Amino acid sequence: MTAPLYQTGELAKKASISIRTLRYYDQTGLLSPSQHSESGYRLYTEEDLHRLQYILALKYLGFSLEEIKACLQTSPQDLSERLAQQRAMLLDKRAELDLILRAVEASQRLLQQNPDDPEALSSILHVYQAEHKPEWVRQHLTPAQRLKMRDLYESSYSEEARHKLQTKVWTDETRRLHHEQYDEFRTKLQTLTAQQADPASAESQHMAHLLTEINARVSQGDPAILEGMKKSWTSYNALPEQERPPAYHFTDEERDFLKKAMTHFHTARATQQPPN
Repeated sequence: MTAPLYQTGELAKKASISIRTLRYYDQTGLLSPSQHSESGYRLYTEEDLHRLQYILALKYLGFSLEEIKACLQTSPQDLSERLAQQRAMLLDKRAELDLILRAVEASQRLLQQNPDDPEALSSILHVYQAEHKPEWVRQHLTPAQRLKMRDLYESSYSEEARHKLQTKVWTDETRRLHHEQYDEFRTKLQTLTAQQADPASAESQHMAHLLTEINARVSQGDPAILEGMKKSWTSYNALPEQERPPAYHFTDEERDFLKKAMTHFHTARATQQPPN
């Protein structure tokens, strides 16, 4: 039995796409006809149809034409890895949209409560934008992780505490200093823990001082904010391991070392003695 051959219109109809799209795939090298008739008509085989269906499936999954070209030349294992990367990218996009939707919903609630207060609306949008755009956040957290941290924030802080945090003005310089100090703190904590350093050493106490400054900058010394910070930290540690953004995750060894360093730091301050 002779294998069927399809002209351009027949193949387009079978695949539910336009003739123009099929011709474009031919022009770009994605799918060229396997044969031509004596009259010059393009003829496609069953194998071409299967390749076209594969192309359309990848296109539906969000791959660009260049990415589809690469996928057509890869092994099943490579394709599986590409699909995993595509899934991660789409999850990030969905999380970004969720963040924007949350900002819209928060803005709607705020306008219902304060219809004549555009400054309040500007304030809440600033919070979402600040969380979403800084280079440090993009470098350390995926959109999905930012959304998870936003969930922790909203469930841990009281309305009063959230209002105080939202109305606090962070300059670019203050935010830069904050993230630089946090990066320095994390690096020192990892290094000192690995070295099994003395928690009371000068370097360990400098690390404790950094964390104290970071916490003070966020809490502003306010009891409501401090309570929210404690709740969010407890909730964070209760998350499944794979859902904890690494930028905030401590190992058990790091947590134990930090506790000892902070205890010495606060004891020294309470007795008004400089750290050793």
